[in-house]
Amino acid sequence: MVLYYLFFILSISLAYKFNMKLPDNLFHYDEKHSNIILRRSKLLYTYNNYTRFEQRFNEKAMILTPGGINGFYMLGIIKHLNEIYNMDDFIFSGASAGSWNGLILSSFKRDEIFEDIENNPEFFERKKFYEIQRYMKRYFLSNYKTRDFNFSKLFIGVTQYQRYHLYTNIFSDFYNLEDCLDCCISSSHIPLITNGLIQKYDDKFTFDGGFSSNPYIKNGFIITPNMYRELGDGLNPDQDSRKLYDKGYEDSKIKEN
Repeated sequence: MVLYYLFFILSISLAYKFNMKLPDNLFHYDEKHSNIILRRSKLLYTYNNYTRFEQRFNEKAMILTPGGINGFYMLGIIKHLNEIYNMDDFIFSGASAGSWNGLILSSFKRDEIFEDIENNPEFFERKKFYEIQRYMKRYFLSNYKTRDFNFSKLFIGVTQYQRYHLYTNIFSDFYNLEDCLDCCISSSHIPLITNGLIQKYDDKFTFDGGFSSNPYIKNGFIITPNMYRELGDGLNPDQDSRKLYDKGYEDSKIKEN
């Protein structure tokens, strides 16, 4: 069991890093076994009752994709979008880097957060994914409260492993801010690349939401790191995150015009 699990972790990590195709029989994967889980209200939506979910959450969706370090470029994009759209009209569905960007957009204080990011050099100083994530967690917990966020508008996709199966689970309605931040970290977890070997959320082994074929609640307005230009390797944290952020903001403004 242990050897299989280690082989499994190494396989998916290397495949993600080098864009390789995994063997079809390495694990079982079925979107029909995916779930949308509302934690605080303890509601579960599955393949069988998804219509009820769509009826309840009928707002426009903003889809925020993975991007690695290029998530900072996406951060610049959403800063500009926040200036020209009413974000109260959207719900946010993200995975990996997209989960962090969705967290900001779900905040009642998002304008304040964007201003603070703009004027806070520390936000861009970390050069290791683990350090970036831990800094982000400390930053949000030190400066904001659970009440500053509308967690009913944020949906975070993670890939979870249990009994030789991979499932997509999409979490929302978090218990508190720390619970949501732990989900963001779990949705960004690539073993041996962004963190150590093991990450657990909701008592399950958890991996980057980007491992799933569709870690989002529904179709919508898609924000990707390559929507305006081709960027470098998202798994190379040595890129200048401040420059990525500034480019994302400026490119978004240019495309608007």
